[in-house]
Amino acid sequence: MTETGKVLGNYQIESNIGNGGMGQVFLAYDLRLERQVAVKNIHTQKYEEADLELVRARFGVEAKALAKLNDSHIVQIFDFDPNHSPPYLVME
Repeated sequence: MTETGKVLGNYQIESNIGNGGMGQVFLAYDLRLERQVAVKNIHTQKYEEADLELVRARFGVEAKALAKLNDSHIVQIFDFDPNHSPPYLVME
């Protein structure tokens, strides 16, 4: 679980937007580009180590699929770090 005020990469967590089965989404501030973003991460503590590798891979597939899409009704991906603990995805 990520706490308000914590920094993931270049993103400072401001508040929790929502929780799901795989992870949670936060409102965050991009410290480098000085803008608000949404950061999604995985609940790593929920998974056994063997399962976590599969979850990380699925998270990567999600990030790459979203990055290939370009439509005004789909959020854009700004950043993705599968190796961070917890792994995170940054969206508009």
